[in-house]
Amino acid sequence: MQKLATQANWALIWSRPGFDRRIRSMLNLATFVTLGESQQLGVHAKGAVHNGVSEAGVQGGDCASECIF
Repeated sequence: MQKLATQANWALIWSRPGFDRRIRSMLNLATFVTLGESQQLGVHAKGAVHNGVSEAGVQGGDCASECIF
């Protein structure tokens, strides 16, 4: 059941129009930083790089500033 719920949510969120995967990844990272969710950052940082965010952008906090402005 959990697997089905996760797949459905990911499909709905990541496939809807509006933002590309790179921007969605940056929003995720900015959210996790803001919430202090350090355990989630490692996994999502790797995903963000896979989605086109530079490693320097992930490490330097460019994600938060680019998403806010």
